[in-house]
Order: sequence, then C-alpha cells, then structure tokens
Amino acid sequence: LSLVLERLNTAEKERQLYEDKWDSLYKTYRFQLSKKVSGKANLNIPYAFSNVETVYPRMVAKTPRVRVLPVGPEDVSKAVVMKTLIDYAWNKYDLDSIARRWVKGALIYGTGIVKVTWKSQINKKSHLETDIVEGQDITKGEKIVEEKGYDGPCVTNIDLRSIYIDPDAVCLEDARYLIEKYGATKSELESNPNYKKADLENVQYGYTNDEIKRGISGQNKNNTSNEAEGLEYWEKDRLIVVAGGQILRDEPNPYAHKQIPYVLIVDQLDDQVIYGIGKVEPVQALQDEMNINNLDIVTGK
Repeated sequence: LSLVLERLNTAEKERQLYEDKWDSLYKTYRFQLSKKVSGKANLNIPYAFSNVETVYPRMVAKTPRVRVLPVGPEDVSKAVVMKTLIDYAWNKYDLDSIARRWVKGALIYGTGIVKVTWKSQINKKSHLETDIVEGQDITKGEKIVEEKGYDGPCVTNIDLRSIYIDPDAVCLEDARYLIEKYGATKSELESNPNYKKADLENVQYGYTNDEIKRGISGQNKNNTSNEAEGLEYWEKDRLIVVAGGQILRDEPNPYAHKQIPYVLIVDQLDDQVIYGIGKVEPVQALQDEMNINNLDIVTGK
C-alpha cells in the first residue's frame, strides 16, 4: 500500500502542471473566454474549435481496420482466425465510437488513452423447475443456469485525468508504472470474482486511500458513502489493486504480453515528455489575442 500511495503522490505532483493546462485547453475548445471585460461584447472567436473539428472528421470518417499478417506460411490460417476475432470484438463493443473519443482526446489535449483488457462474461438465466406428481404439475423451485457469454478483448476510454504515469517516462513502453484512480461502489467490488470476501470486508468507503493510511477515516461519524477510491497499479510484471485502504490484488501481471494494458495516442509528439501536443495548444494564445482585438471592434469603442 505504501508503494502505491508513494508513487501516486510523486506522479500527482509532477502532473499538476498538465492538469491546469488540460482544463485551460478544454475551456478554449469550448469557447470559454480566458477573461471577460465589463461593458464589452466579450466575443469569442472559435479558432481552436475550428482547428479540431476540421481535422477530426478526416481522421474518423472511415472505420479503422486492423491488419493481421502471418510471420510465415504456417501462420496464414492462424492470421485469418485472429482477424475474424478482432473484427468480431470491434463490432461487439462498438469500437468505432471508442476510437472517435480516443482521437478527439488527442486532438484537444494532445493525448488520448484507452485501456485494453480481456473480458469474460457469465450470463445467468433462471427458470422454474416443475415435476408431475399424480398427474399434476408441481413447481419444485427456481433454477439458475450459468452460460458462458462473450470472452474476448475489451477496450475502454479512460479519462486522461484519472491516469498517473511514471514522471520519468517519455513513452508508455519506458514507464516503470501506471496508476489508474477511479471510484468503485460496494456492489461493483463485491461482484468482481478476483476479489476475496475477507478482503472486501476491510474496505472503507467514503475516504481516499491516503486519508485511510493517515488514520483520519474514522473522524466523520456521519459517513454513509458506499463508494471507495480504487487504485490500479500496473507494472510490466505486477498488478496491485487497492480500494478503501485494502489491498484486493497483488499478483503478477495476468496478461501473457507482460505490458501495461493501456494505449496512448498523441497528436504531435514531444520527445521530452510522455504527453503530446494537440490542435488547441498552438493556437490558444492566438485565439485569446483575436478575442481581445475584437472587443473594441464589436462594441464600437
């Protein structure tokens, strides 16, 4: 727990500058003025918005397709099967819409991120069991049958602000660790088959993991929250899951590829840092200047 919180604190401090920048970029994209002048028209020229929305349709107009190429002649049939599986997963989880959000994030903030995991679904169906006794149907009770559902890759859009990456990394492949922070309800935690019941009983809700570690979680006697702060700590060879001050998983990376299961896309690469430069940042100051210059023109003053 100390390792996860220490590295989260380090990454959080290093990333604060970017959080402020991302908020500013989003306000510029959504035509929110950096400052307003009393008595003026406060006209906003949507220059940054135009930049993003001119490029965006060109990038997502056609559905992306993954090519699977065999390494050797013996892999031809396997490549066909893999291509079929990828196409099925793409359509099953509507990856077109996920890809659009992924690209839009890169254009606005410079960086978009998705999480790629494996999802195994178990579908439960219930029906009444009956029996015939002396010519009459007698209900014996309800029977629940479990059937295996979708079993394949799952891609999820992730909010850039909820990810904390090793501040020394300039690409995800070089990162020593990545931490995802999220809120998890009690029912969500209890329904996860990877968590033990004994560990779940120790989860504290309504507090951050840092507050719990510092011993201040019991001060609010009126706390009725059923949501815990969850942290997923990933290394290439390790996964730690923490929720409400309790470690729920600490095990080797469950994936055979032994990589951190997130994919970053950047618009313009900055070789000094892991985060990229989008379409808003280069014109942000220019848009502010255009807005200021138009104040007097519109108001006639």
